[in-house]
Amino acid sequence: MYRKFDDQLIAWKQKNNHLPLLIKGARFVGKRYSVLKFAKTNYEHVIEINFELDMYMKEVFEQTRKVEDIIAMYQLQHPETIFDQNTLLFLDEIQSSSSALTSLKFFCESRF
Repeated sequence: MYRKFDDQLIAWKQKNNHLPLLIKGARFVGKRYSVLKFAKTNYEHVIEINFELDMYMKEVFEQTRKVEDIIAMYQLQHPETIFDQNTLLFLDEIQSSSSALTSLKFFCESRF
């Protein structure tokens, strides 16, 4: 299913040095579906962290703001994970973790 939002995601990806993208909107309208569809067609790897379901990662984000530490802690649980230019990190339900929201600043600085 095509949505106008799909074009916005593609435009975001095409920007040089794109920043984290915050997607706001009503619940259950297909935001997650659109992001995952976009990720499948535009990235080799997709990492999805849902802060309402993954208490381990929610705790990790509360303990540190260092991007390297966050990635390392994720990889302890998922050793097959690849973090590179062809990876989309999707932080779903991020509003459930103020620490995760704060960490976006550090992801920008690290140029993950």
